Amino acid sequence: MDACAAQGWQWPLRVPERLTQNPWFLASCNREQELVIQAELRKFAWSDTSQTWGRTRHNFNFDAVPTLLPNSHIWSTELGRYLIGADAMALQGFPLAKMRAANKFSQSQLFDLAGNSFTTTVSMAVDFAILTNVNYAEPVVDSGALELANLTKSMMDS
Repeated sequence: MDACAAQGWQWPLRVPERLTQNPWFLASCNREQELVIQAELRKFAWSDTSQTWGRTRHNFNFDAVPTLLPNSHIWSTELGRYLIGADAMALQGFPLAKMRAANKFSQSQLFDLAGNSFTTTVSMAVDFAILTNVNYAEPVVDSGALELANLTKSMMDS
């Protein structure tokens, strides 16, 4: 308590009015509730409550979500709730509405899938960089393969 007072923090934390009836907040464990309160009071856009306060990732920018990991619990102050699997898939660039098998997965499975995936825009940027940097004008000659072919040819000729 003294350490909190030295930092200018009120302890225990006062729950903001908008969270007092929030079912997402009320269903969270005490540690996660404290992180959500901190996120709300400090005006974080996003906060990953799967970690302790010293290790959690916060973000003030509503345009950039913290890295999605399978075990993340990302709180959105704008939505007033945790991200669900469908949200995570959309953030990774996968349109669930266009995916026939999407309804066969639970929200937890979708979040795990999103946490283990590569953002489509990043993947496309990598693909584009590879394709634009390949020199198609000059054939690639593997000197080891050429040497082996010449050796094989000389053995066949003798």
